[in-house]
Amino acid sequence: MNDHTFDEQTARGWIRGIEQGNSQVREQDIYPRLRAWLERAAPTRILEIGCGQGVCSAKIDLSGRIYIGVDPSPFLIDRARELYTTAGREFAVGNAYELPFSEKQFDAVFSVMVWHLLSDLPKAAFEMCRVLKPGGHFLIVTANPGARSDWEAIYLNQKIDGRRFEGDLVLDGKIFDHDVLYFHTQLEIESALNRAGLQVDTVEPFRKSKPDQAQEYLISMQGTRPASTDSSL
Repeated sequence: MNDHTFDEQTARGWIRGIEQGNSQVREQDIYPRLRAWLERAAPTRILEIGCGQGVCSAKIDLSGRIYIGVDPSPFLIDRARELYTTAGREFAVGNAYELPFSEKQFDAVFSVMVWHLLSDLPKAAFEMCRVLKPGGHFLIVTANPGARSDWEAIYLNQKIDGRRFEGDLVLDGKIFDHDVLYFHTQLEIESALNRAGLQVDTVEPFRKSKPDQAQEYLISMQGTRPASTDSSL
């Protein structure tokens, strides 16, 4: 999986992995952070960038809120509509570089496990800022750049070209997916967000897969679009 290729085989593999797996990382670490962030932000209109088959929408309180999830894979969007379409919950095909919405449409925008798949951080950051209302909130959960060696350890058939990393993801002893990751530094991620007009308020590394692991392998970035910000590409 990368930021340009989302074929049916990849989508089917992702669907199986999410729906048949028991992801303690998501249940114990990611979804509680997502719920806590939404409680603090108190938005009424929410966008998820890279929603996959929509599972995050089932893990948060959408009472009195409108949620829209976008994903570049039409196969995943079809599955999301099949599983989770209800009043106040919608799904649309779109990607982080070209969000199919006009400016200042959302009170909150979040993205889970997507930003390490993006090659063009500035473009994604500007798009996120563009659709976020002034005073709105954002949350990004992505790979911790400081834990690159821990990420590399779960891939076979690796190809490395600077920050670009390619390999076959191994889960439970089997090849699950072919991924292309981009290990941008934390400073590069924050700088892209800041240049787009977004303010990073908190950065929190979290989740060790082993007690002796040197670095938490995920990172959470929360912030806002200041009221005075005007973003344009």
